[in-house]
Amino acid sequence: FADTVRQSSDSPGRETKKDESSWGKRKAMRKVRQAALREVESRKPDPDNDDKADIQAIQDAVENMGDYKLKTSEDYVVPQSQRTDADKKKKEIVLQQFQVYKAKSEFNGRW
Repeated sequence: FADTVRQSSDSPGRETKKDESSWGKRKAMRKVRQAALREVESRKPDPDNDDKADIQAIQDAVENMGDYKLKTSEDYVVPQSQRTDADKKKKEIVLQQFQVYKAKSEFNGRW
């Protein structure tokens, strides 16, 4: 252990040069990365400009989609065919109970 300590203390200048050269390499790599980042950012489109294809697609959708009412709008009225009332729900419950009874009967009938 003492030999290792003595060897590292014998050549402190060598470590400093190594540190400086690695620092220079890191600095050069940092410059390369910054240049690459600037180049990529220069190709980035302007966020304020709209793409003509997007504008055309939106226009086409508005013209061809039809008139869909938003269910959250205040003037939306549920069509009569889609309205649910107590009678419809009662019929659904009775049908479901019958389906459960039918499944149980079939299962028990096997044995």
